[in-house]
Amino acid sequence: MEGNVWRWQPGSAPQQLTNTHDGVSPRLSPDGQLVALTRGADDAQQEIWVVDINGQNLRRLVGADDLAHLPRPQGIGEVEIYTLAWVPGTHEVAYNTLVRFAGPGLVTSDDLHLVNADTLVKQTLLPAGEGGQFVFSPDGQRVAVSTPTHVDLLWLDGRAPRQRVLSYEQVMTYSEYLYAVAPQWAPDGSYLLVLVPPADPLVAPSQPSTVWRLPADGSAASLLAELPADPFWFSSMQEPVFNASLTALVYLGQEGDGQTLHVTTPDGREDVIEVAAPQLIFLGWSPAGDAFAYAMGQAGKNGSPLLWQTDVPPTMLVNREMPNVQEVAWITDEHFLISQGMWGDWELFAGTRTGEVTLLVSGTRGALPRIDTLP
Repeated sequence: MEGNVWRWQPGSAPQQLTNTHDGVSPRLSPDGQLVALTRGADDAQQEIWVVDINGQNLRRLVGADDLAHLPRPQGIGEVEIYTLAWVPGTHEVAYNTLVRFAGPGLVTSDDLHLVNADTLVKQTLLPAGEGGQFVFSPDGQRVAVSTPTHVDLLWLDGRAPRQRVLSYEQVMTYSEYLYAVAPQWAPDGSYLLVLVPPADPLVAPSQPSTVWRLPADGSAASLLAELPADPFWFSSMQEPVFNASLTALVYLGQEGDGQTLHVTTPDGREDVIEVAAPQLIFLGWSPAGDAFAYAMGQAGKNGSPLLWQTDVPPTMLVNREMPNVQEVAWITDEHFLISQGMWGDWELFAGTRTGEVTLLVSGTRGALPRIDTLP
């Protein structure tokens, strides 16, 4: 199974789509008809390929030769794929790149490229140094670009000039890692919300993280709330802190030597501590945004997944112990995939909100599966 793409639907058996043994990051197209994936030796993301959802017509979109022609600092290092995503409502794949060196560390190229999976037409939307991390509007017409100091909005067709919608002070990470905020679009595309950590998370007295509303028409951003949030927690999250409707958010705070899990509204007015524990791991909102999964770590492991629901005491997410849950990938409000274990010893389950789980596959070598879902 290692390095191959598989498809699973509730009520059916897993179906193998590729047999290349070098696939890394699968991404389902918005219409569910295609799967984009990165490929490369030793887990390096050196090429982009796509395969039909039935496992047919595997073809290359971006090759190592394409990346080799992109800029590199002083001409050294290897250019690789950094982030891969589909443009909503299209068969266009968007990606940015990084430069990896033989030693420790990496340098992001801060670029943005598009390639059409049907026509193979390639386009550089933002050359190196002009991009950053990106997230597309729900209609696929605009993109928010996030850097360590600002957030900009662009139209993909270039109909209007680039707009700076938020500037903020660079967050000190006490490492070579450069933190960029992660804005999230409203379902109707009219605005975005973003949480910005304090510039120095270790300064005393501690400073709050701030929640900002960014209108998509380019008008002034507005400060909604100041929260006593743990900033480094946000940089490691796999899911947005805001739910899909942007009506609630989750954040972690500090209490003595432990952590507190808060649920609040974006304006911070209804801030409730739901859980306190030595270590907490947020595992993602359900699609409807009225529930989320989390875990309480202990003894160096993440522990079993728990379910938070509005006005209901927390319960076990599944009806069996999972001592080291790693990911909960929601498919619908009732179905999800869940992985647990570690490198070389992992399991992947299908689960439902009733607590039932079914083992899909287990592994005794390699990394845990990388999951992408569509409702």
